[in-house]
Amino acid sequence: MKTNLFKPILLAIAVLFAAIPLQAQMVSNNNDDEVNKVDQYAQRYRPGQVIVKFRENSSVNLNCENGKLKSTGVSAIDKVMTTLGITDAEKLMPLTGDIKNRAPRKAKALSGREIVEPNLSKLYCLKFEENEERNVLQAVEMLKELKDVEFAEPNYLVFIQSTEESTTYQSEPMFSQQWGLNAINMPQLWEMPKTDETRPIIAILDTGVDITHPDLADNIWTNPNEADGADYEDDDNNGYVDDVHGWDFVAGTAIIGNGMDRNGHGTHCAGIAAAVGDNGIGITGANPDALILPIKVMTDYGIGDAATICRGIDYATACGANILSMSFGSPFSSEAMYQSLCKSLTNYAVLVGAAGNNGKSIYDRYPPDKSGLHFPGAYDIVIGVMASGPNGQRAGFSNYDPDGPFYSKDFLNNNIQENEEAMLNYDVMAPGFGIISTYLNGSYRNLSGTSMATPMVAGAISRILQVKGFDYAMDQGLMGDMAMAKDGTIADLAVFNAYKAVSYDESNRQVALALIALEIDDSEGDGDGQLDAGETISLWPTIRSMWGHADNIKIAINPNNDNVPNDVLEVLENNVDFVWSLNSHGSYKSKNPIRIKVND
Repeated sequence: MKTNLFKPILLAIAVLFAAIPLQAQMVSNNNDDEVNKVDQYAQRYRPGQVIVKFRENSSVNLNCENGKLKSTGVSAIDKVMTTLGITDAEKLMPLTGDIKNRAPRKAKALSGREIVEPNLSKLYCLKFEENEERNVLQAVEMLKELKDVEFAEPNYLVFIQSTEESTTYQSEPMFSQQWGLNAINMPQLWEMPKTDETRPIIAILDTGVDITHPDLADNIWTNPNEADGADYEDDDNNGYVDDVHGWDFVAGTAIIGNGMDRNGHGTHCAGIAAAVGDNGIGITGANPDALILPIKVMTDYGIGDAATICRGIDYATACGANILSMSFGSPFSSEAMYQSLCKSLTNYAVLVGAAGNNGKSIYDRYPPDKSGLHFPGAYDIVIGVMASGPNGQRAGFSNYDPDGPFYSKDFLNNNIQENEEAMLNYDVMAPGFGIISTYLNGSYRNLSGTSMATPMVAGAISRILQVKGFDYAMDQGLMGDMAMAKDGTIADLAVFNAYKAVSYDESNRQVALALIALEIDDSEGDGDGQLDAGETISLWPTIRSMWGHADNIKIAINPNNDNVPNDVLEVLENNVDFVWSLNSHGSYKSKNPIRIKVND
C-alpha cells in the first residue's frame, strides 16, 4: 500500500548549524492612519501614463523633439502610438540606463539570487489623453502585444509610510528623547574606529529635504561641479541645471532653500538618518558623518509614482549614492522600478525600503488599501524594514513577515532574468514609534511609521560601511545577524542591532543556515514522487547561508519523529557531507543525498 510520508519527513529534516539568537515579537497598540489627506487607493496609477521598456535588441529608436514623440522607427509601434494618441515620451534612466558597450555588472540579492545589471536605455514613460475609447489598461495591453516591447505597465502610485504629525518641539538638545539610537546600539557603533573616512552618501527619495534646517545644513550633499560652476548652466552636463544639492523631480527644478519640502516627511527622514551631531542643538542622526542627498520624488501630499521614482533612482545612482532610503510603498509591483533598483544595486548601492503601515502579514494582499505587501520594501534586492516600539517588539501598525527574513513561501516572477524568481521578504525591524527628528522651519517633531524605521536602518548601515570598509557594503549577508530571533526560530524578529553586525569575532563566528528546498527522488522506485512501501528514496536539500561563511556542513534527518512509526523508515545514509562551502549569499543543493528505505 502507499503511505504519504511527505509532510512528516519535511518536519523531520534537520540541518546542523549554529544559530544566532533571536528576540521575540509583539503587537503595539498604536493605530496608524498612514496618509489621511487623500484616499490612497481610489486611484492606483497616473491617468494617461504608461511605462514601457522596449527590448534591447529591437530597432526602436524614439525620435523626440522637446519631449514630443515624432516616431519610433518601427511602423507597427508607430501605428499603436498613433491609435493611442501618444505624443509625449520621456526616458526614465537617462544617466545610468545604458550599459555603454561593457559587460553588465552583477550583484547578489539578500535571497542569494544573482542580479544582472539591466540595460534601461529604452525605458520610457509615455503620456496620452484618455477618452471613452482608450485608457491606461487598454494602452498597456496594446503595447504588450508588440514583439519589440519587453514589458508595459501603468505608472503605479506610491505613498509615504508615516502617521500624521504629533507634538512639535523647539530647537534644543533632544538626545535623551532619541530612544531608537540606543535600541539599535548606535552609540557603541560610533565608538568603533572607522576603516574608511569617506563620508557615505544617503539618498533620501522622499518629499524633499529642508536643506536650510540648522540640524541638517552641514550634512547636505554638494555637487562640486555645479557648486563651482556658472549659474543657470548645466556645468556637469548631466541634464540637470544647477543641481548643487539634489533635484526635485516633481517640479523639475534644483533643490534650493527649504528643499521644496512642504510636507515635512522627507526632512524628518533625513534627520533620522544623518542629522548633524555635536552641534549643541536638536538631535543626532544615526550617522552624523553621512551626507544627505535630497531627491524629491513625492508630492506635498505624500504621493509619488513609479516613473518619477525611476528618475530619482537614476539620479541617485549617477551621483554615487551608497544607500537609497525609500520610505514609501505600494501594493502594486512595478517592473520599471524593480529593474531601476537592480541597476542601482549592481552599481554598488544598498537599498532600504519601508514595509508599510497596515499591520498585516506580507501574505495578506486584499483589499489593496489594507495589504501587508508593499513594494519596493518586499523585493529581495531591498532591505525591507518593519517598525518596532520602545519595548523592542513589533509596532502594531507595522506590516510584517511571519516566516522571517530567511525563507519565503511566495515569489514574484520578474522579467529581469528568465527562469529566476524574486523572493518576497521583509528583513529587519527597527525603531519606528514616536521618533523625534527634524521638521519644517527649523522645528522637530515626533512621527511614527515604517517610514521612520527605514532611514534609521539606512543611517546605521552607512556607519557600518565606514567601520567595515566600503567593500563590505556588498556583503548584505550582514543583515542576517541583525534579524535573527532569541529562540533560534525565524518567525520572531529582533530589533536591528547595528553594533553586533560589526563586533562579532571572526575567529568564533556564528553561522545561520536555512533549508529552502527539498527534492525527493524516488527514481530507484516507480518515480511517481510518492514514498511507496519498499522504495528507497534520496533526499536532496538545498541550503542557503544567511550569515557568515560556512564550511564542513553536514546534513541529517531525524528518523525519531512522533508522526512516523519507528518501523516504517530505515535510514541508509545519514549525516552526509553537503560538500559545498557557502558564503553569506550562497545557496546550493547538496552534492550528496540522505538515503532512506521505506520498509515493505
